Amino acid sequence: MSSSSVPHPIAAILVAIAIAGGIGYGIYYHLFKAPKNRARDEQALFAPYFTALSEGQIDAAWERFTTPRYKARFPLDRYRQHWEQVFAKRGRITERVLAVANDAYEVVTKRTYESVSYKLTFEHDYVLAIYQVIPDAEGNPRIDWAGRHEIASSFTAPEPW
Repeated sequence: MSSSSVPHPIAAILVAIAIAGGIGYGIYYHLFKAPKNRARDEQALFAPYFTALSEGQIDAAWERFTTPRYKARFPLDRYRQHWEQVFAKRGRITERVLAVANDAYEVVTKRTYESVSYKLTFEHDYVLAIYQVIPDAEGNPRIDWAGRHEIASSFTAPEPW
């Protein structure tokens, strides 16, 4: 009896099912789950966050919409100085567009979060700000990390956006 180099048909079927399942979840995620996450983030977090900043309530934005981890990384004085310099140099925020909102996972720390990218247009400039969002104890989304993605670079510099 000779052996065949053709893989067993059950293995091929299992691989096809796994691929179809992955594609199906991707379609589900991008058509149903991601839009709900974006709408929740915009309404519960970013709309009031950017409104507070635009109205000059910088300290209140830091206190209300960020996590203890964020506050430790970006203390209030540094945060306030950042936003005062941004508004002095770039002007007020004229438009914001939520570009991307995806679930993310850090393998080493096993930390899960949502990675959110905003294109912030100011009167004199624009910035691609990146946020890591996690729920607080009550389930409200809060900013846990922030940075700015430089154009033509793969590096995201941590900054108190």
